This record gives sequence, structure tokens and C-alpha cells, in this order.
Amino acid sequence: MADKLSIVVADADGTVRKMLKNQFEQMKNVELVSEVKKPDEIYEEVKRTKPDIVILELTRDFSSTLR
Repeated sequence: MADKLSIVVADADGTVRKMLKNQFEQMKNVELVSEVKKPDEIYEEVKRTKPDIVILELTRDFSSTLR
């Protein structure tokens, strides 16, 4: 069997992060390796964990701080 897909979730909303975490915990083929709540932490966390997938919040509040 192949390794699990690693996932980083970047979302300022704790409710969304918790919902996604609960969903991923039920999946045998994925692993949530990190949760990021501040936009300025995304790059370093992705660089550190090297995930297969990044789920990134793209709302105005979150993306405006990336500029």
C-alpha cells in the first residue's frame, strides 16, 4: 500500500480547521501534518513539512495579509 498523503491546512478560521481535521482523521490514506492559522507562517510550514497537498483559505481577510 502507498504511503499516506500529507496535508497542511492554512485557514484563519478555527472551526474550518477543526472540521477538516475531523474529516481527515476518518481517512486512512491521508495525514494532517500541520495546521496554520496565520498567513505569515504558511511558507515556512510548507517548507518544513513538505506536504503533498496544501489546503489554503483564499478569503480577502487571509489573502490580503500575504502581499
